[in-house]
Amino acid sequence: MIPKNKLSEKFDIIVVGSGLGGLTCALELARNGYKVCVIEKHISPGGYAHSFRRSGFTFDVSLHHFGGLSEGNSIHGVLKTLGVLDKIKYRPNKNLMSVRFPDGEETISNKPGAFEHFLKTKFPHEAENIDSLIVHLKDLRWHIIGEWIDPNFDVPMEKLLTGKYLDKTFYELLKEFVNDEKLIAFLSQFWMLIGLPPKLVNAIFSTCVCNSHFFEGTYDIEGGGAALSRAYVTRLIELGSQCIVNSEVKKVIVEDGCAKGVELKDGTVIGSDIVVSNCDPYQTFFKLVDKKHTSDLFRFRLEKMEKSVSAYSMYIGLDCPPSKLGVPDTTYFYNHFFEPLKAYANLIKGNIEQTDWCCTNYENSMINKNPGDYYTVNFFELTTTSDWFDLKKSDYEVKKGEIQKRLLDKYNTRFPGLKDHIKVLEFATPRTMNKYSSNAGGSVYGFAQTVEQSASKRLRNVTPVENLYLTGAWTWSGGGYEGAIMSGVQTVASIKKKWGSKNNAKPIQVKRIKSIKQKEKGVYEKDVRIYNKDVSAGGIADANCFLRMMDRARVDGGEKMFNIEIGTSLFDRYNIQVYSIHLKNYSRTFAGDKLTVITKHYKKSDFRILAHQTIQNRTTGKTTTDSAVELVCLDKEGTLISIPPEIDKPFKYNSELDSSTFLPASRNGTTIFNHYIRVYTEDTDLQGVTFHASYLRFCEETFFEFLDKQTKGKRIWDYWVFSDFYIRFLNSSHVGNMLDITMSFHKTANG
Repeated sequence: MIPKNKLSEKFDIIVVGSGLGGLTCALELARNGYKVCVIEKHISPGGYAHSFRRSGFTFDVSLHHFGGLSEGNSIHGVLKTLGVLDKIKYRPNKNLMSVRFPDGEETISNKPGAFEHFLKTKFPHEAENIDSLIVHLKDLRWHIIGEWIDPNFDVPMEKLLTGKYLDKTFYELLKEFVNDEKLIAFLSQFWMLIGLPPKLVNAIFSTCVCNSHFFEGTYDIEGGGAALSRAYVTRLIELGSQCIVNSEVKKVIVEDGCAKGVELKDGTVIGSDIVVSNCDPYQTFFKLVDKKHTSDLFRFRLEKMEKSVSAYSMYIGLDCPPSKLGVPDTTYFYNHFFEPLKAYANLIKGNIEQTDWCCTNYENSMINKNPGDYYTVNFFELTTTSDWFDLKKSDYEVKKGEIQKRLLDKYNTRFPGLKDHIKVLEFATPRTMNKYSSNAGGSVYGFAQTVEQSASKRLRNVTPVENLYLTGAWTWSGGGYEGAIMSGVQTVASIKKKWGSKNNAKPIQVKRIKSIKQKEKGVYEKDVRIYNKDVSAGGIADANCFLRMMDRARVDGGEKMFNIEIGTSLFDRYNIQVYSIHLKNYSRTFAGDKLTVITKHYKKSDFRILAHQTIQNRTTGKTTTDSAVELVCLDKEGTLISIPPEIDKPFKYNSELDSSTFLPASRNGTTIFNHYIRVYTEDTDLQGVTFHASYLRFCEETFFEFLDKQTKGKRIWDYWVFSDFYIRFLNSSHVGNMLDITMSFHKTANG
């Protein structure tokens, strides 16, 4: 740290507060050539990212989970670019977490893909939906943060997923893909580290935390949050900037509407071109900045914004390994219910015997360096501000002791013997949180992550005061280690937009590593979209639309997969004809929907190829249509031939893929109806052979004619959609032919 008497007279930028948001902002600015001074009022930098010692035990203040340190993840890329990553030692944890629900406890491995595997094993009926959800969450997260960490981020505005979820809760997002409420409880397990249950918290921030918490692994840092903060400061000084501690800022100097520096509590004045506040906005605009520099409306809106909850945190040093008391070697989440909203209601009521909590066991963590440190645990749970700030000191100590006892009894019930092995205990209340963070109300996550305060609805980094910026958990990126770090990145982006970089430093760049499954040979994907011409009078895409899309995908897939040499196509040598189609439609699609047709080819016999084609909605990730299309090969003379060798090679043989059976129209059916249709040029190909899609249209027309007669002209078919059909093509028809469509009705097995 730099003594105040050796400070430069003026800096380019002053950062008030040294939380991870402030440190990230300062370091990225220093990397871009700015001379920066970070000013911290406490004796050590880091905000919540620091540690303290009691009777030989070292306690990390807040590090329960730190994700994203593997290559290709956002935090890895940011810390690497800043020059911090090589200054810390870290390793992946053995376990991701342990969870307790009313029906039992589970410990989940931290190995890549383990969480997904756990979910699909525990909820096999949701396996396909889980896959779709995870892909969607990863895409959405990238759409949220990509522009800040990848200068080559090129997702067009119209394709961004973020707009869809600005007004949705995380629960609503999850329900688009999965239905099992117990599964949703597992997917929402991190809600205690956000401050709101899934039915109340916004989808944007939750998606970021979900990715970091579940899909990017959890890491152990030697020395914990304090070591991370020290690495920041070391790098900051290396770049010629400074950090002073134990120095409180009294006010931000504003002249002619522009921030010009700060005045410290001891009267020291430090000038700058820019000031960044890492303090909460209430300190910033009601204490540090004179009210005359902001409007009444701005301050009124600020006062009306909802703060996040606070927390109880119990730091315990034991005389034995926590594992001997049954404490899992990870972060353990205790859930009284499958519905987090019930636990949150108890939190609001102050019914702490029925509030959810988590416990982090540091027994094998690199956070601890001394032998005794290996016997530390931290219990953490959310709480309201209540009357903690209204109590005089003596009353405060009494209430603190009462709450501490009730909580300890609760934790001891789960881990019998815990109380008997305590050597050191420190208990933090909302008042403690306020003392060491100065956050209004002891808030631990900035503004509450409600839907009304989601993403761009939160405070921005730019303020009404020229050249005064904000960073930290109260801005739109939110709280937690990752949220604070990303806020620093976003603040620098706002500053550089106006002031630029002084040395043209390379921007932060995180190259996203997509988790793409290795495609089987003979698999092809084609993106399509529903247009007005593809839908019925009710605006719903019909089966003809799906058949056309599937046909295009098969043809394009054949071109892509089976080109023999440049400029020569498979279709120059053979005619590939549709022999049968079996299609099932699971959900409705509408004009504007974006779909992907996935085609997998299999060898069914020496003469038949089976194309398994599914159509997936790119927005929801759900399968809308599933089909099996049998294909046969003809030579140029129209003779049936065995599958050519150049087609045979990529295919997997599967003799079990049998076609569905069909029941031919018969006069023994319940009802019989005949309709005559002539084949016109528009129904045929260049050779005058009727398209297979035309036959479906003929059948559909026949069905509607039947309905018209039965209902005496009443229009009831606008919203009808075929859910299942099977067609086998026996003989071709040609332009000019008159076809007799016979329709009969039969009772199916399910009635």
